Amino acid sequence: MQKSIRSLARLSVGLLALTGASLVGVPAAQAAGGFTQCPSIGASPSCGILLTFNADGSVSIIGDPAVGPYDGIEDTLVGVQNNSGVTLSKVSLSSDSEPIFGFDGDGICEYTPNSGCAATGYEGPNTAFVVQDDYHGDVLFPAGLPTGGSTYFALEERLSAADIVIPIATASGTALQVASYKAGSTGTVSGTGSQSKTASAAGTPASAPQGLAARGVTSTATIAGGSAQTDSSVGTVSIPGVLSLTGVGSTASASCGGSTGSSSFGSGTVAGRKLTGPVVPNRRIPIGPIVVVLNEQIVTADGISVSAVHVTGPGLNIVVAQSAASVDC
Repeated sequence: MQKSIRSLARLSVGLLALTGASLVGVPAAQAAGGFTQCPSIGASPSCGILLTFNADGSVSIIGDPAVGPYDGIEDTLVGVQNNSGVTLSKVSLSSDSEPIFGFDGDGICEYTPNSGCAATGYEGPNTAFVVQDDYHGDVLFPAGLPTGGSTYFALEERLSAADIVIPIATASGTALQVASYKAGSTGTVSGTGSQSKTASAAGTPASAPQGLAARGVTSTATIAGGSAQTDSSVGTVSIPGVLSLTGVGSTASASCGGSTGSSSFGSGTVAGRKLTGPVVPNRRIPIGPIVVVLNEQIVTADGISVSAVHVTGPGLNIVVAQSAASVDC
């Protein structure tokens, strides 16, 4: 399809930091051009852009100026090489000004069908898209992209390495918070690299207010592939006259494709009543001057914060299994 030539997009690719012009872990012959992670498709003999995820927690991004659009107009063939040492599940992408996910029917599957071809026609092997809008989305690797592995896909518009930027992902978890006291708190994990932090504690101190008792307190915050995920859990938690619960947990995740969150509960009671079935977000249970909110979810433009339990009242502010995740797309 003939289109007018637009200004080059700014493409936001998640996971790690831009390291400059060198490609770590890719042979020099490839770095000079002819990235073999992509086959010859249409007018492109190989990848126009190669993203390489490196073992040092960085991503190298290089364009081959000798390779033009595969459709001869303005669509780009993109390769991915995983040298990170861990399996990748997705890469989050966005553009400041161009509709890189504005797929219009002239994908690579129109030229060379492959095992990944699906709804959009821009998929490569072991890839799929979650499109938030024309400017934001995720490229998924459904079977996981193992270390040492590679694949390819296509995006709209004529892109170069200079157009690619790295979004900042942020994750944090606190399994238990009572006023200024925190247990199982990861702190904030944030940046353009791949990071993961786990914090745990045996339980609450004897001086905890309102007879609060908790055991098995753990949170894990992870950023990877331009996405963020936090999981927090508490094995058992009880406040006399208020609640007694087991298997309390929350999950929050965010990427350029959107954010999700949920809470889980094993068994127990709130206000003397057995807790059964799925708990809808922000379920509010008043107990005299005390208010218990289950599966508390606060959604922002960049992400989500989920607290499995939030108890407030006179002199009382207790948060159980809080997870937060956001991505600056």
